[in-house]
Amino acid sequence: MPTFYVDASVRDDILYPGAQGCPVTTPNVPDAVWLNIAGAQDWVVVMKDKRVRTRRWEREALASAGVGAFCMTAAGNYTKWQTL
Repeated sequence: MPTFYVDASVRDDILYPGAQGCPVTTPNVPDAVWLNIAGAQDWVVVMKDKRVRTRRWEREALASAGVGAFCMTAAGNYTKWQTL
């Protein structure tokens, strides 16, 4: 069964990263760093990133880290939680 990692951009008051036992210590960790951690841990990442389709380096970081990801990019007028 996969472990799910929830990126801090999904919710402003999320407890992770930075929770006890999480190797990602702060939400300010660069994407390339936490994505490599997620890939090494074999996590599935849930993230909200409107620009992942237009930023080639972000797509490449996801692929090179070997991360399975759900990326919420847009859903009309839905909130983050309605999209989920």
